Amino acid sequence: REEALKRQQLEQEHERRRQEREDAVRKQQEALQKEAARRREQAQAFERVQHHHQQLLDEEEACEEEAREDERRRERLDREKLLQQPNMPISRHPHATAAPLSNASSA
Repeated sequence: REEALKRQQLEQEHERRRQEREDAVRKQQEALQKEAARRREQAQAFERVQHHHQQLLDEEEACEEEAREDERRRERLDREKLLQQPNMPISRHPHATAAPLSNASSA
């Protein structure tokens, strides 16, 4: 009868240890899954930031190109405006210097 009681206690102890090992393995798997999920979220956040950064770079490049186009347009309009003005003597031109450049005009 004592033998049976000892055997039952050993079986119970064995079962308890098996259960503890299973619990430990389950907890470890859960921790690994949480860590994997955290890393996935971190990678996705990085990709979103990287995508946003690229969008900003693209927008900046587009603005710079637009500014260059505006400058070319202004220069073209200025040239057209100058070409449309009637010819005037250099001395009376608004951009001429106050003093005559040579005495050739008085000769």
